[in-house]
Amino acid sequence: MNTYLKKWFGIIILYLLSAAAAAQAPAGRIYDTAAQTDITAEALVQALAQSPMVIIGEKHDETAHHRAELWLLQQTETPRSRGSVLLEMLDSAQQRDVTRVQQWLLDGGSTSERRLPEKMAWNHAWNWPDYARTVSWIMRRPAKVLAAAPGRDDVRRAAAFVPDGRYSGAPAVRQALEQIIGTNHVGTGNTDKVSMQQFKDSIMAQNLAAAPRPAWLLTGSIHASKQLGIPLFLRDAGQASDAKVLILTARDSDIDTGHGDYIWYLDPAP
Repeated sequence: MNTYLKKWFGIIILYLLSAAAAAQAPAGRIYDTAAQTDITAEALVQALAQSPMVIIGEKHDETAHHRAELWLLQQTETPRSRGSVLLEMLDSAQQRDVTRVQQWLLDGGSTSERRLPEKMAWNHAWNWPDYARTVSWIMRRPAKVLAAAPGRDDVRRAAAFVPDGRYSGAPAVRQALEQIIGTNHVGTGNTDKVSMQQFKDSIMAQNLAAAPRPAWLLTGSIHASKQLGIPLFLRDAGQASDAKVLILTARDSDIDTGHGDYIWYLDPAP
């Protein structure tokens, strides 16, 4: 493609993105941490569409977060068509079924939203109604749907895992995770849980870095955090500059903005 055509192709893509972003965005406020200012949903779409890797951190049971994720995926469908979408909710043991079902759907196969989880071996520890709309949509699009997480047995065997990276292995990171996990999980064994959390982060970082680009990862907000999660492993690998992190949170949240490149303070879903 010559320079002239590349220029016009880029203009067309930006026009399509602008038109798509004009669709009704989920209500809320979006903060750009580098610019230290609020930005529009259209600006967020364009920024994420230009990034080789995108990590979106959600609260798993928040309807508003799932709606925002689906909206962003829909607005960036064209520039992501040759890339991939990775899900924390899928592990390596499910990949064969997911790939087979996605190709079957792309070839004209048909199934209901209710039956899809059975066909793709969905793990119902993840509440299917929370993810049904998003997963049903991405499974019918050309961007590859990939498992981000390691197998559950591998995670359980990682109770002694301690990362040795400069950033991921920093004592302050483990201390912060121990405090968070201690708050969220009553009982003993928090050190083991931190090790399993960080092992999972390390594998998800590897899978994201190896995935077809642009690669988008949907995961929990702690996994997505630039201060605590996957981005630290990317930073250790010299790949952090290729990734943008969006953290989804509540409108009234007092979250430390250092957790992401963008923070989307969402209104509750109606």
